[in-house]
Amino acid sequence: MSRVLLGIFSCHRYQYTSQGDREWIQRPTTNRVQGIRDSWLKDVTFDYKIVKGRANGAPRSDELFLNCADDYRHSTEKIRALIRYTLDNGYDYLLKIDDDVYAYWDRILKNIPTADYVGGGPFGRTIPSEWICSGMTYWLSRHSMETIINAPPLGSAEDRCVGGVLMRAGIRCAFDLRYYIAP
Repeated sequence: MSRVLLGIFSCHRYQYTSQGDREWIQRPTTNRVQGIRDSWLKDVTFDYKIVKGRANGAPRSDELFLNCADDYRHSTEKIRALIRYTLDNGYDYLLKIDDDVYAYWDRILKNIPTADYVGGGPFGRTIPSEWICSGMTYWLSRHSMETIINAPPLGSAEDRCVGGVLMRAGIRCAFDLRYYIAP
């Protein structure tokens, strides 16, 4: 059976202040992680970690503090550090989920992918007419993770970096319409 790590992308403090983050400024800065712990995370049967960047202090047992910046502008650095952790700890798949996503865990368990890169739904973004998975939730196989680690990063947005590196290697997102952004 494949070993799967659920990596919940989070941060120590939500701080959306630059003009380029205009969309994020209006988002609530409530404790998303506690909301996850109080709801769907109770049903998770895989190994999981709530992933944050560098910090003073010790992480809780379900948290992982990576040696990387903890802000949105450095999300590529954070995903690469999470992938390195995932590979170093013998996992076959990484399911990356943002901390503002609600997951129906029973449905996820029924649909563990066998493709190298899965997610996105109809809101995938384009990079000159080529599709990548949306960053809110996606799966990476060991092959995809190794491809990403062995290539130079592309840009500062983790979903564009992951998708761009994989596209260049001939690995395209296998879109699954069950992963979508609810308006």
